[in-house]
Amino acid sequence: LKNNNHSDSRPDHRTRPAPVQGAMAASLALARGFSARPAVPAARGSRGALRVYTRATSEGKNNVVPHPGLFQKFGLATPPAFPPVGARAAPSLSALRPNRNFDALIFDLDGVLYPADNGYMAHVRENATRFISHKFSMEWRDAETARAEAFRLANQTVAGLRLMGYEVDADEFADFCREGEEQYLFPNDEVITALSALSARYGGAALANADYRNVKKEMLSPSSEGSRLAAAPPPATDPDRPLGNTAATATLGRNKAEKHTRTMVVLTNASERRARIALECLGLTRCFKHVFGAQFLRDAPKPKPEAFRSTLDAVGVTDPSRAVIFEDSLKNAKAAKQLGMKVVFVTGETCDAEGAELGEIDAVADAVIASVSLPELVKAMPELWK
Repeated sequence: LKNNNHSDSRPDHRTRPAPVQGAMAASLALARGFSARPAVPAARGSRGALRVYTRATSEGKNNVVPHPGLFQKFGLATPPAFPPVGARAAPSLSALRPNRNFDALIFDLDGVLYPADNGYMAHVRENATRFISHKFSMEWRDAETARAEAFRLANQTVAGLRLMGYEVDADEFADFCREGEEQYLFPNDEVITALSALSARYGGAALANADYRNVKKEMLSPSSEGSRLAAAPPPATDPDRPLGNTAATATLGRNKAEKHTRTMVVLTNASERRARIALECLGLTRCFKHVFGAQFLRDAPKPKPEAFRSTLDAVGVTDPSRAVIFEDSLKNAKAAKQLGMKVVFVTGETCDAEGAELGEIDAVADAVIASVSLPELVKAMPELWK
């Protein structure tokens, strides 16, 4: 019953927008130009004052999104608050955003976006040995030796086999070896949260106009119709969607370099098509604008310096120090570092297999993490968020 003695001027709670929850919301708020200001004084004994994230709109008003003070939780600098509405015209969004320390984030696929010891890479290696055994009528032991030698020679089995004198169709080999992604690769909430925050900050294709309340749910549903459509390579004329790579894609990056700085891409020695399937299974397709793979790299796979130079050129980055590469291979990390790129090294099975020592990793890496997660990235490389 309505209490006539005490009028309530607050708006109906049913009309209020649902608050954004979780660590991803705070990072997305930072990335999209929000500022933080205290909403109410903290009650004595409370864990902390509620903070309100606000962003200027074209009408000069503020959109208000309540959330506990996660700036402090993750050690992020709190941007200055906006002046009260009406005090002066709200500054433009571009003026409110701080200058980024970096223009491009480049991620390896295997061993970085998912653990290399989850069984999938062992499955790929076994399939590669089977392919060589059947294709060239070898005993299993000989085929395994040939596979290992081919990878040692070129860091990419197809390229290595060709150096050894074997004729191999790259697409046929990739499809045979890497099929079965859906049995091993699944969405990981921590990885999706971290990459969603970075994608929003560094020009990811999906989050430019995303509903923050729904984006994580959509990314966690790779079997949904929207995710399947997002995984399909869109027309090259649309610069705001994730692209598979062809020679035309590289030309697009060089001709429109200014549109491709401040971006996130995948750089892998695997084929573009199989990499996109893997990203779909991981729920990460829409975090990246481009996938640079075997077709793009051709005869210069990682760790050849040309692999990194051509990728930087394609995304329009002329100063390598403005690019960060996320790698789990020490030899790839060394090659990128020699070009002047910043390196975030992801420890795991790959560096163990390479016999990498901790001192070697520390000498190359600007940051070392065990997995791609928001707390680890904020702690290990705060420059990503400044």
